[in-house]
Amino acid sequence: RTATLAPLENPGQAYRGPLYRMTIWPPVAALAPPALGIARAAINELIDLAKKKTPHFTTTALRERPEAQAKAAQAEALLGAGRAYLYEALREGWETVTQGQMLGLSQKMKIQLATISATRASAEAVDLVHSVAGSTAIRSEHPFQQYFRDVHTITQHAHVSTSRYQSVGNLMLGLEMDWPFFAL
Repeated sequence: RTATLAPLENPGQAYRGPLYRMTIWPPVAALAPPALGIARAAINELIDLAKKKTPHFTTTALRERPEAQAKAAQAEALLGAGRAYLYEALREGWETVTQGQMLGLSQKMKIQLATISATRASAEAVDLVHSVAGSTAIRSEHPFQQYFRDVHTITQHAHVSTSRYQSVGNLMLGLEMDWPFFAL
């Protein structure tokens, strides 16, 4: 299937479904789930590592270190918060379009914010995991280095750039739109 990147005034029957009333926002939001999945995998890998690793030159197992415990929990909280906000924004948008309406600007802004937030929270969670894993995180035989690289690659996309916070803030504060995708 294809999708036009502009609102359709007289769409054909094939383009009247709810998905098309969301215009470009599902593909924008699709940037976040891979980041969420990477963060989930990184946390799970850390839990497995913590069960068996005692850092060099210490006698305290990784799982018994307060910093490791706190950062693991913080990573889990970031992941959960990011996921919840994204799902809430998408659920609200879906409810609107299934009632035959187009997404309003405030809903587009919320989906944009939720997508950025979920992606950035995922990257922050992976950063925490990476710091707890220690030198294990940089070794090619462990996936931590790949999780770190992959999640930070996603954060480089224009739709999840921190510049989009400013784009939403502009609209919130009554300034001109600087991100053309809100017009779609």
